[in-house]
Amino acid sequence: MHARLVNVGRSKLVDAGQLGYPVCLVCGQSVSPLSSAAQQQSFAEDHAERCGRPVQPTGFFADIVADSLSLPDCESVEEAYTLAEALRIGAAAVLDMDREDLEVLVIRQPGSERADALLYDPMPGGSGLLEQICARFGEVVVAALSASRDCPSGCDRSCVDCFQTFRNAFFHRHLNRHVAVDRLVRWGGDLVALHAIPPRMPAAERDGDEMPVNRAEALLRRMLSRAAFPEPEWHKDIDLGLPLGHTRPDCFFAGDEPSEPGVCVYLDGLSRHIHGNTVTREHDRAIREELRGRHFEVIEIPAVQLTDRDAMARHFFRLARLLMGKDKARELRDQPTWFDSRRGDEPEVV
Repeated sequence: MHARLVNVGRSKLVDAGQLGYPVCLVCGQSVSPLSSAAQQQSFAEDHAERCGRPVQPTGFFADIVADSLSLPDCESVEEAYTLAEALRIGAAAVLDMDREDLEVLVIRQPGSERADALLYDPMPGGSGLLEQICARFGEVVVAALSASRDCPSGCDRSCVDCFQTFRNAFFHRHLNRHVAVDRLVRWGGDLVALHAIPPRMPAAERDGDEMPVNRAEALLRRMLSRAAFPEPEWHKDIDLGLPLGHTRPDCFFAGDEPSEPGVCVYLDGLSRHIHGNTVTREHDRAIREELRGRHFEVIEIPAVQLTDRDAMARHFFRLARLLMGKDKARELRDQPTWFDSRRGDEPEVV
């Protein structure tokens, strides 16, 4: 999915035909769209005089590139939201993930009551959850049906005991568990492949018998290569003994001396079922502290920073100081040409 999400204003005002937020695009100050007409007029006049540009209603947008499971051409917005939420509930039960690890987006078709539903993965590079849902779709549908039929409160449409959560409050009014039961029973749990969709992202190259876990790791590999780092060992198994067990850093650089065990680089995602989960995070922290206690160097790179040049320059500066010396580290920090993927015939990462 490649989408541009636009926030056009407060929903109650949008319904009344008032789009956008009152924002001064010169200094960035704003006033609440729900403030009085007199306050908004005063704000507009003050900034027109001070900043030299009239204040106009402004919307905010974000470009989103993400893996998604699409439910096109639903009969209504109610059907779209209900089915997407039901599948999310079913996936959470089958895959032992949090519901909020996937997001719901519904787009109404222009001039129609019909709508398209998207269940998308907000994690950069994808977490693999959608692939697992497709692989176990029959189980997901069975779990979704169970949750839709068996509300503990026996509610008429939806409630906090079945479909409603704090985070999906925006579309509580569109949720109807009986619609989910009807559609899922009628459609069943089989997926039929109609045609393949060509990938827009570059395929990661095989390195020996290993393959990058996801696109985020593939991007890190390319940046390390462009920056001329020594070739690391990917997913090296390190046995820390009981009670911590084994750890496999995303990439590992061996030390030159026995007294220098090496450098472990971890690429951390932040979804709740991975490194954003409290239990997982505490376990990871214990492992990495144990590594440091054994004189390993540990570098942690949040996956969301892979597209942040300044953040990656800081990470590579530290890594280069450990592996290639201060001069090379300063060069990589001050001249981050390695960050630009659009070089030669290398495919662009979007």
